[in-house]
Amino acid sequence: MKAHEAAEEQVVHPLAQAEGNADTVNELVDEEMTAAKVLEKLEGMDVDSAEFEQQFAELKRDVLSHARQEERDEHPRLLEDTAPEDLERRGKMFENAERDSSMR
Repeated sequence: MKAHEAAEEQVVHPLAQAEGNADTVNELVDEEMTAAKVLEKLEGMDVDSAEFEQQFAELKRDVLSHARQEERDEHPRLLEDTAPEDLERRGKMFENAERDSSMR
């Protein structure tokens, strides 16, 4: 999840901002920062605890809602406003950024 979000920050969000979608990007980034904090908290918890189960369930719900928002508000606009060649290039950039982030 961390690698995916890092790739979005490097590739997707800057393009969305350049396309005039800054409000949506700002909201998504805020949600991603909150999720990262929760994930960090979960990493230090006992996975068998009730608190872990509750926090994990909330994180799962929030991440799924976040993904739906990206698919509804961010991605369609990028597909509509970005040349196919640029989308292809940025797709490769995204894959590389995600791979590089997961190696850290």
